[in-house]
Amino acid sequence: MNYIKKYLLFVLFLATTASKAQTTTYKNIVKEFPANYVKDGSIDYTNLLQAMINKYDTILMPNFPILINDKGLTIPSNKLIRFQDKSKLVLKPTNKSNYAILVLENVKNVKLHNVTIEGDRYKHMSNLGEWGMGIQIKGGSNISIVNANITKCWGDGIYITKGTNIPSSILISNSIIADNRRNGISVINGDDILIQSSVIKNINDVLPMAAVDIEPNSSSDYIGKIVIDDLSTENCNISIQLGLSKYPSKTKRDVNILVRNVQSYNDNHGILYGDFYRESHYGKQIKPLGGNVMFENITIKNAKKEPIKYYSQNGYAYSPPVQFKDIQIIGGSVNKSIYDKDFRLRGFKQQNINIISN
Repeated sequence: MNYIKKYLLFVLFLATTASKAQTTTYKNIVKEFPANYVKDGSIDYTNLLQAMINKYDTILMPNFPILINDKGLTIPSNKLIRFQDKSKLVLKPTNKSNYAILVLENVKNVKLHNVTIEGDRYKHMSNLGEWGMGIQIKGGSNISIVNANITKCWGDGIYITKGTNIPSSILISNSIIADNRRNGISVINGDDILIQSSVIKNINDVLPMAAVDIEPNSSSDYIGKIVIDDLSTENCNISIQLGLSKYPSKTKRDVNILVRNVQSYNDNHGILYGDFYRESHYGKQIKPLGGNVMFENITIKNAKKEPIKYYSQNGYAYSPPVQFKDIQIIGGSVNKSIYDKDFRLRGFKQQNINIISN
């Protein structure tokens, strides 16, 4: 798969830039805080921090928690922002159903290192909505989020969708995303997206509650090349969800999604691959999706419900080709012959499906 080689080059480039970042001279913006600034996160410094972000291209965040209001912080292009050990953005409780603590909209060349975000999940001032995001990426390119810790958001930890263009060359690496209400990471639009070497856990309260959810809202969205590699999930409703049913259009479209080296533990479902509508819904002008979806080297342990969930009502005639390879299901009362039969009925290719009962 040529797109995998492309990702390896992309990762090498990012690793090189990360190494250079270690020797970068950062602007220690705390030196421009007021003389009587506090370090306990009790005073809202949103406006001051936004001014510093606008002013400097390489920023060292203050080494203490900072209170941010629901206006959030907008990150412009060409920014390198590094958090220190005790740096943290803490959202001031709000009643808004829709917000983002960090907003990256149509930007290029942004690198966030060690970013730590805490939402208002347990202090939210209403029961409405599910769209309070830790980081929202709308369009843009060449964005990397490395060593992030994103917790307690009202909606998703990270939400990726289109702005004036399709987000591309997005890296999320070595991060922990936990205790958010809706999803860990949502990908609504994107191309050349790599999610790697991360932990996502304790996602619960508002469906779909997936660690990673790749789910375009309509055929006007765009899903290109996406790789999920080396991911550990725990106590989520779903480890990996692919919901492509709304994506087919009158133009033939390819998706290339690779999910490999995933460890799902104690999730309700390790994989959920959504079905597709019938022809009576799509109409004869709608084309089946092309490309490839691969699930490889996946371990699903102690799934509380179906380890691999798919639907039988509508079928998969409009799905891209799907392959399952080196899947290990541990625990529960799963019957391998049922998976063999069901996979064949749906046209899924399979190789080495191993089921072990505890």
